[in-house]
Amino acid sequence: MFPRVATGGEPIEVWPERWNAWILKLTKLQEATRVWMSRSGDCPITLLVDDIRTSKLTPPKYCPELSGLVDLLCQTSPRWERVEFRLRFQSMTFPTSRLLFVPPQTNPKLISVTLRLEFVSLRDHPVRRKLVSSPNIFDTPSIRSLGIGRRVMIHDILDIPINWRNLRDLDVGSYNKGSPQILSASHIFQLFKACPNLIKCTIDLQEDSRPFPMPPETITLPLLQDLSISPEAWHLPCSFASSLNLPSLVKFRVRDGKEDKYYQWLLREAQESGLCEFFERFGSTLRNVTFSYCPLSPSALLHCLHHLPNVTSLTLTNLSKWYFIYIGAQINRDVLNSFTPRFDKSSRAWTSLCPSIEEFGFSLGSKIPIVDETALLDFVEARRRVVDETDGSGVVRLRKVNCNGYGFRTIDPLKDLRSRRVDLVDFSFKDYEYAPSPDLS
Repeated sequence: MFPRVATGGEPIEVWPERWNAWILKLTKLQEATRVWMSRSGDCPITLLVDDIRTSKLTPPKYCPELSGLVDLLCQTSPRWERVEFRLRFQSMTFPTSRLLFVPPQTNPKLISVTLRLEFVSLRDHPVRRKLVSSPNIFDTPSIRSLGIGRRVMIHDILDIPINWRNLRDLDVGSYNKGSPQILSASHIFQLFKACPNLIKCTIDLQEDSRPFPMPPETITLPLLQDLSISPEAWHLPCSFASSLNLPSLVKFRVRDGKEDKYYQWLLREAQESGLCEFFERFGSTLRNVTFSYCPLSPSALLHCLHHLPNVTSLTLTNLSKWYFIYIGAQINRDVLNSFTPRFDKSSRAWTSLCPSIEEFGFSLGSKIPIVDETALLDFVEARRRVVDETDGSGVVRLRKVNCNGYGFRTIDPLKDLRSRRVDLVDFSFKDYEYAPSPDLS
């Protein structure tokens, strides 16, 4: 139940296949930790404690070796700088819980806390209640980065006794099933309002049957550069973007939703899509974009791409396995031709979509039809033909293509590019397979 404890150097594996062997390893780990503490002086500590078990063995009710190790770690708390706790609670008073409730005044250096917690029961575990009451590890005023894993919280996350205004990095997972709280768009806006100094944010967006009400005022996050959203029901709500002001945003990611939300798969046209609205509002500042195109109609996908004139890194994903997505947008010839530059008589290039792309990636689900492989290589050939980025055309030379495990069925891509005499110096075409299909030969 204590697979990994990292207190400097490589993590020490402690898999409880047999309790006697586990106790022996804990004893050795305790001694190693004591030696490490004495040798490391007053150096700041980055601490990872992991007891998320793969085994279903039940731990003993009292384990002095584990309690002794936790005591040692707690003694180092004045030196903690970054901590990550991956803890599983089977009982009400398990020793590792003490790590979460060290006195805050002993943590003058702590700047980052990440919690990935599992609870055997869905009931309101005492640890959950204590996370939103003082004193606990969150009371430390120096914290700048907070991570709360999925299904950790039942109570309102805003009740955590942390200085929200100090946060620069926030990573929040969905509330636990059965919680009265929902990480809805409205709740996310409450978090944004509490954290005006965020630079990076990764957040789940849980499905809410209630319509999204427009906030009474636009929320400005002047420093936010990196935003990643995981919408459970695939779509961003309309009016989400119009309620935000994000002048510094350069990196944006929308991840694929949950497979069991297939009833949300009604394809959206541009005027119905919160994602299209987001790109209309913020697309001109974005440089690095990843998004799932499967809930969009073909015309809505092209609409999104038209609003990304300055993006240098673009990844299109579609990881769903549902059969009816075939009617939606695809990485087909129309899309790839829109990316592919044309050249005039003086060899100057022009293109209607995303002229600044240097890195292009795509990631497809196992049941997705193949991409138009010839059109993809036409795109690569033309983008590699671009030589001078300062010739006034605005088209930038492609540097990298990441296929994310895609299996080419009709063309061996690098062989084909070489036969076209494409310049492959300082060019990366990676993470693909070539598995020719007999049906397509």
